[in-house]
Amino acid sequence: MNPAILIVEDKAILAHDIIDRLQQFGYQNLYGPFESAEEALIECENDLPDIAILDIQLKGSMSGIDLAKRLNKNIKVPIIYLTQLQDDKTFKDSISTFPVAYLNKPFTNNELRVAIVNAVNELGDERSVTIKDYDGMEVLDDRIFLRNGRGKFYIKLDDILWIKANGETSTIMTKDRLEADLKVLPVIGHNLSSLESKLSFCKYLIRGSRFFMVNLKHVDRIIDQQSESRTTPQKILLIADNEIIIGDKYRKKVMDRFLIL
Repeated sequence: MNPAILIVEDKAILAHDIIDRLQQFGYQNLYGPFESAEEALIECENDLPDIAILDIQLKGSMSGIDLAKRLNKNIKVPIIYLTQLQDDKTFKDSISTFPVAYLNKPFTNNELRVAIVNAVNELGDERSVTIKDYDGMEVLDDRIFLRNGRGKFYIKLDDILWIKANGETSTIMTKDRLEADLKVLPVIGHNLSSLESKLSFCKYLIRGSRFFMVNLKHVDRIIDQQSESRTTPQKILLIADNEIIIGDKYRKKVMDRFLIL
């Protein structure tokens, strides 16, 4: 799917730079750029965009935050804010519209690209897209490469059972290593929050708790564990005979991914 992306930025040079970058990433269905919220609303009145990239300070009487509220009046449109402002009031006002990203100018290609991928994921699995590199070429998305002393080796995403937080790094458990009972696991030089963003294109690797990302393809059983201290049962995923507790913060997002009859 090629999502329709609205760009509202009153600085013409930056606006067209954003257009150029998005086209390099492979996105072609672009609205704008528009200088004001009023102008954008006229164009989008009968055809809402899938994603909106909005500068907070705009020409006209409406801000980007005002525009976000109007866009989200009837249907959820993932918002990416652009700003140079650092004051608490602006930040709090923008957060009230639940943006998927908040990019401070100037921002890098990677920051913009990850923001777009996260926005697409908000649209739902049926509208997900493939991550593309700077030249619009598709990135190999069935595996990741990890560095070692002599280069890089790969792990297929399908083979990952879970990824576990280990401070500022993370370790990967795969089925073959579990069966071999290996104590030395591959280490990634990123924390779990960073990996969650970098692997957001992978629909079945999902954050399950503060300490784990889990591969939904390898879930054998969902366990309801009741306790006297809880009003609702705790959800536990059984993966390769290992129980992984789902955190309350992530519970709905995880459970919504299963078809339960």
